[in-house]
Amino acid sequence: MCILKNARHERFVQELIRGRSQCGAYLAAGYKASSPSTAYAHGARLVRNGKVRARMNELQAKEEMISLLTMQQHLEELRVLREMAKANGQMSAAIRAEELRGRLRGFYIDQVQHRDVNEFAQMSDEQLHDFIRREARVLGIDIGESVSRKLANQSNRQPSGRKHISKFQNGSAHV
Repeated sequence: MCILKNARHERFVQELIRGRSQCGAYLAAGYKASSPSTAYAHGARLVRNGKVRARMNELQAKEEMISLLTMQQHLEELRVLREMAKANGQMSAAIRAEELRGRLRGFYIDQVQHRDVNEFAQMSDEQLHDFIRREARVLGIDIGESVSRKLANQSNRQPSGRKHISKFQNGSAHV
């Protein structure tokens, strides 16, 4: 398939391939819309157009081929660098080049450890009060007894499985 005869349709597809939303691509293609929701609806309609869809598929396939070639070139360059490093007796550089090739191929997965995001839920009000005072002291901030107690009481530390109910001044409640 070649370039679409309708120039605005072609521009719409080009903008989508560049990463714009359907609404943004519709407006960038020169179409006018009375509201963002109208532009979104017309963009969605254009995407369902058979010729537009075929052109999108064609350009996406080209983009995939380009990225595959780029990946192949990158892997080959790392292979060449690895061989040069080995020839020069630079084993750490050779190992690093091979490691990078493996990372590009997805052989290595970085592990990330996360702390318990609900660590304060297990603390009593007194423990939380002491924690706030200690952290403030470390930072060189002098907060009074009443301030740290107020902070401890304002925290949203609800044990899992329990609902938090907020009462408003007008007497209504929010769960």
